[in-house]
Amino acid sequence: MGKLIICEVVFTELAAMFPSERELELFLTDTGIGLVYANEKALYLAGSRWAEYARKRDKKSISCRKCGGLFAGPGELSESMKPWR
Repeated sequence: MGKLIICEVVFTELAAMFPSERELELFLTDTGIGLVYANEKALYLAGSRWAEYARKRDKKSISCRKCGGLFAGPGELSESMKPWR
């Protein structure tokens, strides 16, 4: 199997979960996760794919961060699934 790699955005999201840069470094080393820097072409392609996804997605539904389930609107979410509360 290959090594798990992450991009700058995922690195940033992970960094928010650790109290120090050193602890994040240790986590990445211990797990064997590698940071790979994107080039301009890859970043442009990611932006293009995101725009395509955003145009196609159902703008009236909300997806659960835990299970990925789709809901018609905020009224269908349980209190524990409302991240803005």
